[in-house]
Parts: sequence; C-alpha cells; structure tokens
Amino acid sequence: MFKTPATIFAAAALVTGVPAVAQSQHEQVTVEVRINGLDLSRAEDQKRLEDRVSYVIRRACRLEARDAQSLRVQRACEQNLSEALAPQVELAINEARREYLAAIEANPGA
Repeated sequence: MFKTPATIFAAAALVTGVPAVAQSQHEQVTVEVRINGLDLSRAEDQKRLEDRVSYVIRRACRLEARDAQSLRVQRACEQNLSEALAPQVELAINEARREYLAAIEANPGA
C-alpha cells in the first residue's frame, strides 16, 4: 500500500453568504476530505476521491434558502472550495503515481 496523506484540507477564499456552518457574511469555509484506504495511483480510487470531494463541498456550501440569490451564493462557495481543493487533490494523485512508478523501478522483475 502506498503512503499518502490521511486527509486533504482546503480553506476557500472568503465566501459571500451564509453557508451551513457559517454565521456571518464573508465566512471562511474549511473542509476535510479523508483519503484513507484509497490507492490514488488507481483510476477507480481517484474517482472515489472525486466523489468524496464533491460531497464535502456540497455539504459545506449547502444553504437552506432556495431563492436565486442563495443559489448564486451556494454556487460561488462550491466553486471557491473546488478551486481551493484542486491543487491538493492533484498533488495527492501525482504523489501516489510517483510512489507507484518508484515501486515498479525498484522491482523491475516483479
């Protein structure tokens, strides 16, 4: 099994609106995505990570109100968190690929 960080964190840029856990406007939202048990060198586990990321983003940005303004705020929050998480997700996947390739090179006959 490859060593990868147990979690990926993201703190979005300031989010306008009142996300589920936020109490005031311009609240900074932080999410945690667990990657325990995933082998990110495998496409199916990368898809699982993508699903986990989408879930925590939707949950963190969910608003009770369904009016047009609230939906715009929710979409902006989701976009900000997605952009904040993307480099960390990419880094975790690239790290797993490097470890996988290093394991192959270390055992060329395996």
